Amino acid sequence: MDSRSIVTNMRRVLAAVVVLLALIACDNKTVDNSPAESGAQVDPQSPCDLLSPAQVEDAIDTEVRSEEEVDSHDPVTRICSYKTSQPWASVGVSLKSNVSHDRFDKAMRRDSINTDPVQGIGEGAFIHGCASITVYAEQVLVSASVQHLTTCEETSVVLKGLGKTIAATLQES
Repeated sequence: MDSRSIVTNMRRVLAAVVVLLALIACDNKTVDNSPAESGAQVDPQSPCDLLSPAQVEDAIDTEVRSEEEVDSHDPVTRICSYKTSQPWASVGVSLKSNVSHDRFDKAMRRDSINTDPVQGIGEGAFIHGCASITVYAEQVLVSASVQHLTTCEETSVVLKGLGKTIAATLQES
């Protein structure tokens, strides 16, 4: 085989490798934008519909003065913020629709040291860093965070209560 044939064969191999890498990259970035057939019918444009101010008040035993959607800097994630009568105390809820269970599992495993799985809420739930709960139900991923409660134990009780309410709302919709 002469040097010209070797170069030609190398170019063919290189072209095949480039095509293969492009196919792999495209496959990993494929997004299914089709509507979910069995997911909850929660409007991702209305994250404040998941928890009423009264439900938040019941959970944290503090008056909610206002609720409003806040900018998440991510067009897929919607956030609702509940401001309370206590200085610095607040509750935030973020919502993502059409989420697979695999994506939930990946979120739960990303920081195993600070993540505690919670049984009996939705199709899966976990508390992260003694500050937030993430609930998966009906192909919707919801995270609720509570700021400035006194202890991790108190926060955990509040988060589990919020998580149960969120899961029930998702399953009803």
